[in-house]
Amino acid sequence: MRRLAAGLAVCLLGVWPTVSAAANTGEAAPLPAGLSDAVGRLNHAGYRRQRHCTAFLVAPDTLLTADHCIDGILPADMHFLRGYDRMTWAEHRQPVAGHPFGSGRDGAALCLDAATTATPLTLAVDPPMVGEILTVPGYGRPRVHALAAKACTVVRSLGPERVVMDCGLAPGFSGSPALRQTGEGTEVVGIVSRSGGGFTVLEVVSPQDVAQRCGPSGEGR
Repeated sequence: MRRLAAGLAVCLLGVWPTVSAAANTGEAAPLPAGLSDAVGRLNHAGYRRQRHCTAFLVAPDTLLTADHCIDGILPADMHFLRGYDRMTWAEHRQPVAGHPFGSGRDGAALCLDAATTATPLTLAVDPPMVGEILTVPGYGRPRVHALAAKACTVVRSLGPERVVMDCGLAPGFSGSPALRQTGEGTEVVGIVSRSGGGFTVLEVVSPQDVAQRCGPSGEGR
């Protein structure tokens, strides 16, 4: 993790040298009402390692998370605990298929074994803009057993598929949704990818990324 943080900090300073650590936000933020209904912990417990990320529903049978969270792991070996909070949860589902967004991207859709009863989050049509403040909920250290949120500001675009936010996020936040508040409610603009050196890279997500990924019974299409 230290090597990742150092490498990411050097990379970001190379493309955006005018940012200082004083500009970083990363302050705690309130959770939007009803958010925990669609967000949960994505757990994996193997013979040699245990780990978790954050994941969220965009359809009753479809999760989104960071692709690196499922790298080298069979979908059936993972467990999604919707509404996880201090060793309790509203619903347990298992992925049965995974669909990475594409080469070089750090997003993936997971098809569940059965539809959930939750209200999914809505994907934004418009990408995040520089200067926009986003809410990022997740199960990051040290509060890995409770959903917490941070407010992060978009400070640079790295192209149509990635932006940089001015907050460092702890392990466990990978796969978290970055949320925009609108007059009509809450919508997802991206997925937390990598973090280090006080900055976080966000994988921009749109409805086209997950269109028809999973069938009604959870199988991939």
